[in-house]
Parts: sequence; structure tokens; C-alpha cells
Amino acid sequence: MSNFKVVRRPPIYHRKKPMQKTTSLLLLTLATLSLSGCVSLPLPLEQLSRPVEAAELMGHVNFLAQPALKGRKAGSWESGAVREYLAGRFADYGLLPWPGVQTYEQDFAFGTNMVAILPGTDPDLADEIVILSAHYDHVGKGRKGVHPGACDNASGVAALLEIAEQMTLADKGPKRTVCFASFDAEERMAFGAFAFSLCEAFEGKKIAAVVNIDMLGRDFLDVIENSLFVVGTENYPKLRAEIMQKAQSGNLQILPLATELVGPVGDHLAFEHLDIPVLFFCCGYNKDYHATTDTPEKLDYETIKKSADLIAHTVGFLADSTVARLEQPGPDEAQLRTLSRIAEVTGNNAGLIGLDDPQAAILIDLAEEASRALTDKERLQRDQHYLGTKIVAAMAPVIEATSSIFEGTSAESAQHHAIYADHSKFLLDSYRDMVKSVFTKKPNIFQNLDFKYRACDITHRNISFVQNEQGLYELDILVPKIGLFCKTKGFIFKSGHFVLNARWTPLFFEGTKEQATDYCLLQWRKDAEDTEYAESYHNSWQRVLKTVTGEDLPPDYETWLKWRLEKQGRENQQQWLDYLAAGEHLMLAAEATLAKGPEHFCKLIEDPNAPTIQRHLAITSITKKMTKEMLLALAKIVDDKTPLHYTVNPRYWPITAETSYPFADHIHARQHRAFIKNFLYINKDTDTDTEDSEEPAIKVKTGDPATIGLVAEIALNNFTQQEFKKDKSAWKKWIEENADEKGNLSRRDIFLRASSIK
Repeated sequence: MSNFKVVRRPPIYHRKKPMQKTTSLLLLTLATLSLSGCVSLPLPLEQLSRPVEAAELMGHVNFLAQPALKGRKAGSWESGAVREYLAGRFADYGLLPWPGVQTYEQDFAFGTNMVAILPGTDPDLADEIVILSAHYDHVGKGRKGVHPGACDNASGVAALLEIAEQMTLADKGPKRTVCFASFDAEERMAFGAFAFSLCEAFEGKKIAAVVNIDMLGRDFLDVIENSLFVVGTENYPKLRAEIMQKAQSGNLQILPLATELVGPVGDHLAFEHLDIPVLFFCCGYNKDYHATTDTPEKLDYETIKKSADLIAHTVGFLADSTVARLEQPGPDEAQLRTLSRIAEVTGNNAGLIGLDDPQAAILIDLAEEASRALTDKERLQRDQHYLGTKIVAAMAPVIEATSSIFEGTSAESAQHHAIYADHSKFLLDSYRDMVKSVFTKKPNIFQNLDFKYRACDITHRNISFVQNEQGLYELDILVPKIGLFCKTKGFIFKSGHFVLNARWTPLFFEGTKEQATDYCLLQWRKDAEDTEYAESYHNSWQRVLKTVTGEDLPPDYETWLKWRLEKQGRENQQQWLDYLAAGEHLMLAAEATLAKGPEHFCKLIEDPNAPTIQRHLAITSITKKMTKEMLLALAKIVDDKTPLHYTVNPRYWPITAETSYPFADHIHARQHRAFIKNFLYINKDTDTDTEDSEEPAIKVKTGDPATIGLVAEIALNNFTQQEFKKDKSAWKKWIEENADEKGNLSRRDIFLRASSIK
């Protein structure tokens, strides 16, 4: 019995012989298509006694990316044909299964990995393994049709197969054992690679290095030609020099990057987390990424050939030599040079990529700044990380503008990657636990497996606490809230759902150092109510308060509160909240009023004589835990005259906003900061417009009662959506009964109904 088979499919789905028979029939069908000119299969083994050839790569890609395979979605019937194809190639090359296993297949909850080895020839090194990986799955079929996945990642699998054949035909075998792994479910958060790293057969093995291939043969953003990103060489200067030298001889442009700037992308994550040296080869994003237009004819097979030759050379180097690791490398000129070139080329090709002039100017300026740093060693040492992260952040709209993410999946952006870099250990620990937990579940025809897991890290990054020209302190922090979610069901058919959810809450405060301390404690008090993630919140706010106060107290809210009360001479938390609620700092007053309880909140926002901005800030400080009294109070002040519209068609329910608002979910941090700075010290009797602010797009008058109605409406939207989802039929009936002849509804009535059923 194979140690790989950690989780079996339900019996009807997992009948091995019928599966093999049906995949054989599919392969026969695909071969017939090949003979008719639709698909070209690779040439037989005996014709390949030479280095990698473009024609062979094209044959593999054409097979894997053909429409009959329906996008190679993990766990699909068509993926069985891919596995049989891979198994046939592995067998033709004379490769063996993973040690102690009888088959190339490794089954797990959502798919099947394909793993083979070429045994090492050195008795002293053969028990060490170099893994070469390339995932074979793709995203399947969406509303617009089949996603062929030629670049992502039929190109990588083709390279892996040709490298495997090249190494088996070599006169001299590798000293270390080389593993060729084609993982499944990479598009589902690299589940297959994590499954492999957690199985019993993997335990105790000496992994010398992992080389991962994902996407070859396209130009980055369709503007940087004949290039290949190489990630992970920053700690291995000898290996980087070897790669650069080999690439130069093949006229291939190498773009080195550090793993921290790439983010949560690729199967190598499963091994990097285990402190195994990893390399990642990738051509980067292009406009056909995860689209129905990612087809074989768009690939440059000569570039794939050059890339495959380079990767084969790298694997051979790792298999035969010892690579020394630098634990603390110096300034990485090569990486900054890469980022500078990316910024320069994309900025100068703004029209082709779809950037506007301001975005292009930012990228060009950053490229010039990076170039200046490269000529100044002292500045390079000081600014390289800052410039690198600035360029990556500036590239976010570039990636989003050129990537057609298939239906149903949220597009990743550079922000995901930057935040991930700060939390990788926590996230990967949590994710490995999730995968391991799934392994313990064994679904069958009688059992409905419903597994859920969530993890969250709220560590604050880029904490800025500086004194401005007015003598006040500005506290500027970004609070990333990252969660993982997994759900599987097993009742004859399997389904899986994975989400890497990242939300950013920008927090900005301006005041004295004492006021900033109180603000942090108020925020901490609110976050500490979320007991599920309490530990993360405690560590986060301890970091922030240490920056603000210089005190080094334990990460415990009660300890910090006791310290604060003793310093102010107050007896308890209630006295502290009363003091802040009655104070002159409107933000602190609003937060403290909300903290005192629902009755104080309702009294404040229903008082027309209260400072508008204080009411404003109190509403926007609400957490998800709203009481019925708070909901009713908000519903009463909703202004039906604001330009928001409801329709009787539930497809567009519940809201379409024609005006943006600074506290919307995905608002930019700068807009939030500008909004707060303009409102913090405005006299309650003035009617000041924010048009003169640094962010002219924000135009909200502090004295306008309609503003409060709009704020209340936005605060109620999420709650109403949730109530609607709980009972759509009842809501639809109510909508039809209460809509006017034009299909419009009273928003106040909608919110009152939502709050009354809580």
C-alpha cells in the first residue's frame, strides 16, 4: 500500500480500473485528434538523443493545452488523461517512483500529484534529493470558455519532461537523486505541493534543494522580451553567477528577484517554509494570464528551450555540487537592477500596457531613483529594500491592468505579496495545519465532509510615528487582516473552495503623544473583543505602543491599560473612557463614546446638536457587532436623497453606489489619511469643504446633515446584505410589495426592516 494515499476519494469516484480505462480511451481520442492535425504529440524517445528541442516542447504543450482537456482543473475527469500521459513519459524515460512507493501517483483530497525520481550515482550523496517541480493543473472552464493554460503551466511541464529525458540520456548520471514532480492543485493555493511535503513518504528525506518552474515562453507584460525571472538566488552568490553565465551564453535575459518580493506564488512555498533552498523560474505575468486566450501559438518555444536548458544546467549543478548559503547577504544590486529595468520599461510603454500618464511617471521616477542608488554604495545599502518595495507597490495597477483573472477568483496584486512577506511564517504554519487536518478526513459515499479552517494575522507593518511642523504627532499604520478558508464536501462528487483573503485597514491619527497612546489603547480594546485572533492582535498593538511610548510591556491589553491608568491617576477603565468622551479631540471622543456602550452611541448620533464629525467618526468606528438599538438608530438618520439606488431585481441587490466615499471597503490609504486630517480639528459650527485637501476627490461637508445619512447608509450596507442572503425569497417578496412604479425603494424602510429582524 502506498504511503502517498493519505486521503482516498469516495469509492464511486475512486475506482481505479475504470478510471484507467476511461483515461486510456480519452488518450486514444486525443491521439486521434493529433493525427488529424489538431494536436502534435512529442516525438518518440529514441529520436531525442540531444539537448532540449523546441519541437518537443511544442508537442507537450499542444497536448496539455488542447480544448479536450477542459483546462486541466484539479480533480477533474480530464486530469486523469494528463496523469496517464505523464506516467507514460516517466516510464519511457526509465524513471522510478518515489522511494518506498509503488506508483508515480500521490492521491490527496483534491487531486493527484505525479512524482518520479532519477537515482543518484554517488553512494555518499544519493540519499540527498533535488526536486524539480512544475504543476500540471490549471483553472478549468469558466463562463467565457476553456482556459487552455499553455503558458500557465503547460510550458513548465513541457520543460520538466524534456529535462527529465535529457538527464536520463546523459552519459553520466547526477550524484544526488533528482525528483521530477508535477504537482496538482497549484491553482488552489498550492495544495498539491503542500500535500506532498506532508505525506509520510516525504518525512525524513534529505531535500538538498527545490527548483520550481511556473510559466515560460512569454514576455513579461508583453514588453520585456527574451527574459526569465529567477527567484531565490540572493543567498547563493556562486549559484547566481553560474546561472548568469549560462544564460549569457544562451542570449537569455535573467531578472533576479528575492523571494520576499514575489509573495505567495508557486509550489516552492511548501518547501521554502521548511528552510529548504528553493529556486523559482518564471517568465512573469502577461495579458493572457488565467484567460481563455492563453493558447500554445502565443508561446516563444525558442525562449522556452533556452530556459529549459538553463534550468537543466541549474538542476545538474545542484545535484553535483555543494552550494554555500549566505545567511546575511549584502546589498543585492542585481535585484534592484531588475526592478529598475521593470519600472523603466513599463513606464516607457504605458500606452501598450494600459497605464495613465501619472502611473507611468511614478514608475519612471522610481527607475531613475533606483539607478542613482546603484551608483552609490552607501545609498544602495540604505535604500535598496525601500526602493524595491516602492517599485513592487507601484507595479500593482500594472499587474491588475494586464491580468485577466478567470471568473470566480480574486486577482492577486502586489499588495497581497507585500503583506504576505510580513506574515509568511504565520500563514504557512496555519496553511500546513489546514492541509494536515484535511488529510485526517476520509470522505465516502455516506459521509458529507465539511471542513473549515481560518487563520488570521493582524501584524502592523510600516509603523510611522513622527512629529509634524505644528508639533503634533502623526501615527500612520497599515493593518493587514489575512485569513485562510478551506471547505470540502464529499458526497459522491467532490468540491473544494480556497480563499486567501487580505484586507487592509489604514489607520491614521494626529495629536499629542499622550493622545496617540490613548488612541492605540482604544483600538486595541476593540480588537481584543475578537477572541479568535486575540493573540495576533495583542502582538500587533504591543508593537505599535512600544513605538509610540518607548515602553516595553508584555503583549497584554490589561497590562497596558493598568500602566496607562496609573500614569493618569484614574481608578478604572470607565473613568478613562468618560474622560476621553468628554475631551476636545473629536476622534478620541467618538471612539470612547462607542466603547462606552450602545446607549451612548445611539444618543450621540441621534443628537443633531452634536459635532457632525464626531457623529461621523463614531459611525465609521462600528465593528460588525451592532446591537438592534444601534441598527435602528442608524436607520432613522438615513437620508433617502443621497444618490444610491435599489432595484427589484435581486441580481443587483442590494446597492449600487454612484458616488464613492472615503470609508468604502477598498479605499486607498492616502484618501483615508487626508479625510481624517481635514476633519480632526474642524469647528463644529463651520461648513468646511475638503476641496483644498491633498486629495481633491474627497468632497464631504462637515455641516451637511445628508453626510451623516450617507455614512449611516454605508455602515448598514454590509449588514443588510447578510440579512438578504439569509432569506432571499422573503426579501424578494417584500421588495416587490414595497417598490414604487419605477422599481425604487425607500432605503430607510429597507434598513428598518433589516434591523427589525435581527
